[in-house]
Amino acid sequence: MKRFILIALVAGLVGCNNSPQADVTVADDKELLLERIHACEANALSSDVKLDKVKGHELLRSYLDYANAYRDDSIAAVYLFKAGDVARNLGRYKQAISILTNLHDGFPKHTKKAETAFLIAFIQDNDLHDREMAKKAYEHVIELYPEHALARDAEARIQTLYMTDEEMIEMFRKKNTPSS
Repeated sequence: MKRFILIALVAGLVGCNNSPQADVTVADDKELLLERIHACEANALSSDVKLDKVKGHELLRSYLDYANAYRDDSIAAVYLFKAGDVARNLGRYKQAISILTNLHDGFPKHTKKAETAFLIAFIQDNDLHDREMAKKAYEHVIELYPEHALARDAEARIQTLYMTDEEMIEMFRKKNTPSS
């Protein structure tokens, strides 16, 4: 009983600021959870400045709670994609990759599968600076989505993955120099 009260208390403290349903937990009504998401989005995304860490974590938790509780709902995939983006913006790159991998592999009908796979590679490349994992992830995009525009972007990234800034500048200079 004490454990249940502690869990309920913690859940109440995690809710979004000034929301009348601040103590919504995963087991609560779907509509209340959606209201929490909308309140968190309005709160966390209300300004043009960098995402506030506390508000961002609240938003991330709300997206993940909904996706876990209502996995069969079509909007769950949308919330997972958003959760991956929020995790990335919070600097939680490995969590972002985990969320996006779950989305890519666990939601076969999701409409942004190619974008999700590319974003995983992009995070490996630009945020974690893990060239080997990035190369594998870009190759995965090419293999799974060869006709998608992002497959061409993945090929281009693989070509420049191991280049220095100077080498890339020289490559672009050569491409933009008219032939004589």
